[in-house]
Amino acid sequence: MTLILFLRHTQTAESALSQINQRATYKTNNWGITNRGDFSTLSIIGIVDTAVRTGMIIFGPFLFIQKGIRVESVGFALSLLFIGGAAGKFICGALAERIGVIATVVITECITGFGILLLTVLPFPHRYFFLPFLGAALNGTSSVLYGTVGDFVSPQRIARAFGLFYTFVIAAAALAPPLMGRASDILGLDDSIRLMGWIALSTVPMALVLARQTAELKKENQHM
Repeated sequence: MTLILFLRHTQTAESALSQINQRATYKTNNWGITNRGDFSTLSIIGIVDTAVRTGMIIFGPFLFIQKGIRVESVGFALSLLFIGGAAGKFICGALAERIGVIATVVITECITGFGILLLTVLPFPHRYFFLPFLGAALNGTSSVLYGTVGDFVSPQRIARAFGLFYTFVIAAAALAPPLMGRASDILGLDDSIRLMGWIALSTVPMALVLARQTAELKKENQHM
């Protein structure tokens, strides 16, 4: 009975919120996207970030073994990467609130890109100390990107637009391993890992473009 009353209260609150949202007018398409340019740029950043993260998690162990880490120690190395990733979810969320989404994405992607490049040349013992920091940047960016989707869609269609964004990044996660494997066959493991680092760094100018697009949109809204 308590659950039924709670659900009824929730539905009433949602109906009131829906009525408020319906009074507002948005320039949207059927997906509820209020600005296609911003949403497209955000989606590309998410696609690249997800592809790099998936590729690094899958092919990182092969790099560790090639650089001298014993097979039985690979699990420990991945644990350090994942521990940093778990911490990165919290750290990047707090950082985005303090310095902004764009600045956070630029910082984390720079750490990810240069960190992957550094991982190919670091001496054996130093890799263990660096992996948590790389994991934090590698995994933290996605939380910031997911939380930003709502800024570019109307409240009535946020679930649909988020589903579209999530489809993009999941497709990137599915395509990254075979593409990365093919690149490794052609370039070799070291160079293909370095390629991932440079691809991660390509999101930095995209983030700056997103910042410019958002600033221009705010100016337009202020003049309206």
